[in-house]
Amino acid sequence: MSQVLLTSVATHPGTDHAPTVLAQRYLLHRILGVGGMGVVYKARDLLLESLGEPHPWVALKTLNRDMREHQGANALLLGEYRLGMRLRHGNVVRNLHFDMCTQHHHGFFTQELIAGETLEERLLQGPPPPPVLRLKWARQLVSALQYSHQQGVIHADLKPANLLIDQHDDLLLFDFGIGRLSDDSDTAFRLNREQLDAHSERYAAPELFNGALPSAQTDGFSLACVLYQLLSLKHPFGPHTTRSLAEQPLQPVPPTRHRHLNRALLNALQVLPEDRDSSLFRLAEPLPALAAAPDKWLCA
Repeated sequence: MSQVLLTSVATHPGTDHAPTVLAQRYLLHRILGVGGMGVVYKARDLLLESLGEPHPWVALKTLNRDMREHQGANALLLGEYRLGMRLRHGNVVRNLHFDMCTQHHHGFFTQELIAGETLEERLLQGPPPPPVLRLKWARQLVSALQYSHQQGVIHADLKPANLLIDQHDDLLLFDFGIGRLSDDSDTAFRLNREQLDAHSERYAAPELFNGALPSAQTDGFSLACVLYQLLSLKHPFGPHTTRSLAEQPLQPVPPTRHRHLNRALLNALQVLPEDRDSSLFRLAEPLPALAAAPDKWLCA
C-alpha cells in the first residue's frame, strides 16, 4: 500500500505518514480538521464509486499519532462510533461505517460529508449572523441534544467547534469522542479521561475538572454556555475559563430581553451542581416565543 506524507497537504501536528488508501476502500483526499484525539479527512469511497455512485465522498475520522500511543485507543474510537450509531436525527451528523486498517493497526470510521463550517468559525468570521438565524440554530441545537439524551447518549464536549453549519444554514451536532452512555454501560470502550484531559476549558461544567463524570446536567451547563453566546454574541464568562469558576465564581449578565429565558440560562450556568437547574426543557421552552419576534428580544 502506497504512503503519502499528509502534513505536506496541510500542516497539523500528529498527522504524519497516513496511508493513501485505508482498508482498500477509502482514498484520502485532504485533511478537514484535527482535534485532540483524531484527524478527519475528506475521502472517496472507491467501492461506491465503482458501483456508479455519483457522490462517493465521505468524512473519515481516524486517530492522530499521539492518540495511537494510548492502549485501548481503537476501542475509544469504536465507542465514539457506537454512540453515533444510536442517533438518527436531522441535526446530528450521521455515522456510516467502522473498519480497521490492518496494515497500520488503527481504526477509523466514516460519516456523511457536510459542506460548511463550524459555528465557531461562523461567529468569528464576517458580520454577526442575524437574530433570526441564531435563534434557528439555538432551537436546532436544543432539539439535537434532547434527542441524544433520550437515546441515552451524553455528548460531554458541547462547544461551537463541535457544531457544523451546513450550506443551507442548518446546524448539526458532531464529535462524540469523549461522550458516554448515561447508564455507563459503555465502560469497555472508554479510556481514562483524566489521561486525555479532553474537556473544554471554555464550555465544560466546572465539576468535570475535578473528576465528575459527564452527565445530562453537565451537558446542560455546556448547552447554556453555547446558547448564551448564540443569543448575545458574547461568552457568559468573558475571557475566563469555566475551570477557574470554582476559585473565582462569576455571575453572567442577562443575555437577552426575555426574562424567562434569562432566568433559565443563568440557573443553568450556576457554578455548583447543587445550585444548578440545567433542564433542557426549561432552556428550550422560551425559544419559540423569541423566534416569533427575534429582533424584539435579541441584540442585533
